[in-house]
Amino acid sequence: MQKNTEQKPIISISLLVSNRMDTIRKCMESIKPILEQLPSELIAIDTVGDKTDGSIDIVKEYTNQIYYFAWCNDFSAARNEGLKRAKGEWFMFLDDDEWFEDVSDIIRFFKSGEYKKFHSATYQIHDYRGKGETYSVGKLSRMVKLEKNTKFCGVIHEYLAPMYLPCKDLNSFIYHYGYVFDTEEKARKHTKRNLSLLLPEFEKNPEDMRLRVQIVQEYMCLKEDEKKAETLCIETLAMDNKYHSLSAFQWIMTAYVRLAERNEENLEEVLRRATYVRTIAKLSHFAKLAIGIVEIRTLQKLERQKELTQKLPEIEQAYEYLIQHPEKQIEERILDFDVLLEDSVIAKTWEDGILAFLSIGDKENAALWTKKRQALIKQPAVTISLLVSNNIATVKKCLDSLQPLLQAVPSELIVVDTVGEAKSDGSLAVAKQYTKNIVNFTWCNDFAAARNAGLEQAQGEWFFYLDDDEWFEDISELIEFFRTGEYLTYYSATYRIRNYKDREGKNYSTAELGRMIKRGKNTKFIGRIHETFSEIYLPCKAFSAFVHHYGYVYDSEEEKKKHQERNLALLRKELEQDKQNLRYRTQMAMELASFDNEAALRFCEETFALCADKKETPEFQWQLALVFRLYEALGVNDLDADNTYQLLKDTFGYSETTENSISYQMTRIHIIFKNYVQAYPYVLQYFDTLQYLKEHPKEQQLQMTADSYRYQSNECYLEMMEFGAYCAWKSKQYEDAWFFYSELPWGNYTNKDTLWYVFQLSLEYLNAPLLFGIIQKVMKNEALKKEFAVMMQEPIIKQQVAKTMEFMKHGR
Repeated sequence: MQKNTEQKPIISISLLVSNRMDTIRKCMESIKPILEQLPSELIAIDTVGDKTDGSIDIVKEYTNQIYYFAWCNDFSAARNEGLKRAKGEWFMFLDDDEWFEDVSDIIRFFKSGEYKKFHSATYQIHDYRGKGETYSVGKLSRMVKLEKNTKFCGVIHEYLAPMYLPCKDLNSFIYHYGYVFDTEEKARKHTKRNLSLLLPEFEKNPEDMRLRVQIVQEYMCLKEDEKKAETLCIETLAMDNKYHSLSAFQWIMTAYVRLAERNEENLEEVLRRATYVRTIAKLSHFAKLAIGIVEIRTLQKLERQKELTQKLPEIEQAYEYLIQHPEKQIEERILDFDVLLEDSVIAKTWEDGILAFLSIGDKENAALWTKKRQALIKQPAVTISLLVSNNIATVKKCLDSLQPLLQAVPSELIVVDTVGEAKSDGSLAVAKQYTKNIVNFTWCNDFAAARNAGLEQAQGEWFFYLDDDEWFEDISELIEFFRTGEYLTYYSATYRIRNYKDREGKNYSTAELGRMIKRGKNTKFIGRIHETFSEIYLPCKAFSAFVHHYGYVYDSEEEKKKHQERNLALLRKELEQDKQNLRYRTQMAMELASFDNEAALRFCEETFALCADKKETPEFQWQLALVFRLYEALGVNDLDADNTYQLLKDTFGYSETTENSISYQMTRIHIIFKNYVQAYPYVLQYFDTLQYLKEHPKEQQLQMTADSYRYQSNECYLEMMEFGAYCAWKSKQYEDAWFFYSELPWGNYTNKDTLWYVFQLSLEYLNAPLLFGIIQKVMKNEALKKEFAVMMQEPIIKQQVAKTMEFMKHGR
């Protein structure tokens, strides 16, 4: 196993072997490349003898240098047993409950001869806790150039001394499962064992600062010993100032502050202690960093955002100093201080700062710290994935519309080619001018599979997708979202799509698309067609930004029919596998409604029979609302619509979003049949549900479906204000009518007919103050001002205006 055993080893590896049958093989296999590729030796110290669980037999497969050591509760003594047998220029030690992920950097260090420039080296440890679900990261000083006086110190948490500089930080790391336990009792037993070794040593050497650190660390593992940890910290902080500059003393100061953080009910104590320790001793850079990060977390919990932002520069200064002065890192380093320099830890602190700046409305500083955070994580903020087929007429518009975002924020563009170069109409060549990230995908009538091909290559924190027949009108909203760090406060986002029905772009419907998501391990697409993310998490940001989409504009009826048949065929395949799948049933109803209203209606009725147990889901509720859109299209009598409305409500119940949609539709149906009195209650219901949804944004998001938002849009709102005014007037609810008319945005309003209706209402019932207010606003609107001049030529209107002016002048 060992390479060139006759020549002097470059490195001796010493291993303590106990009973870790669960990890020993992993440990051995991880160092096998070192033993095979370098002049090296493996020295195994057997600490259990004939009580072995079989671990030592596995070790024998890798080395014949095995020495028994009678365990005496002294780790240094056991380590020194291996050290005295080492023949290498360098020495490294490890345990049988840890293993390397990759030793290539260690091998390179020695093979390249770089080791000759250094006297020591470190590698990282991923120290797993609990049941192995979480870990902390630290640096281990476990590799040294052997000197005559090199030895291990400490009965437990032993260390090599002396450690000479310069020191090389290697990129390799080990997994350590020494603190992973099946039960809480085993964890407690391990901690008690450590304390039983440390406390007698502490009685002999009460001024040994390293022992104090180790005891506090062990006490902090036991809930019932937290007070003992605090007491020992307080006692240590009162010691002579000759200890103040020691890394161990600095760590004790940070431990005293962190102990207070555990009490969520008295977070002010954290800040008090942080202030207090600063009066005791000058903080090292590591201590500044550690305490500052705890203060940031605490201020965030206390919602003292302004103070939080003021702490950031001090933390950044300490961090930058340590990065620029690696020798200071070595001088001040102890235990978990190394974790503080991890990019992920600092990035999380900057993230807390970003959120604080956003909460106080300081977007520019939020953007500044977002940039710093992104530089640390070295990851695009967002991945844009684009399916490219043969849409040469629009692909460039699509890609050009994305360019401002790609240039403004750290991002990447991935193109999924679904046709291949040979069959491309030139779209692929255009796409290659914008990105090198081209994914070749063999089309298989599965849109989700194509999307997942792009998703698998994504590196961004967020992911969003679109097609090559869509392009953004204005992407600045999305740029601001990522530039300022606002994306850190959400898990998903929507933007809008205008589905055009003609080439001129005059006739279109608008829907909201849930196409943006914070990318996670479980993020994936589902659905052969009308694919979507398997899960959308809240909170969700709703953008008003929209894309133009001409994918439903056809040059011939034959082309349209072919597209519909393709969609229907894919949906039928999905429904064959699960006929109660509401997502696909909703899409099928949507497809049918585009060309056969009666078939769509029958399909909805079938859904209600099949899926009644899912009546509260947004997809089921969407089909309830669709019934009334189909009724309007089919010209169903308004009284029949009333009966259906009540029947469906009694049978299934309506969510607020559904009630809002149906109220709008029922208002229109009644107005078509000129039954304004019957329409008016639906108008009031529309505004009641709209108000409820605005006051309950979480419920609104949970109930939202593809086009639900359009009923809550400004266009529908204005339309319902006009309907409300007219229906209230015809219902002789005159004050309500005046209220609706007065609330219209007359300053930029364009509907001239409504202005005529206002004066017709005034002839029947005059509210002079409100009419006067409307006239004042109209006079600031150039388009309506001209219309008003025309209207004033009518004697009856002129007389009504004069009456209003007289009333306003004399108040009668």
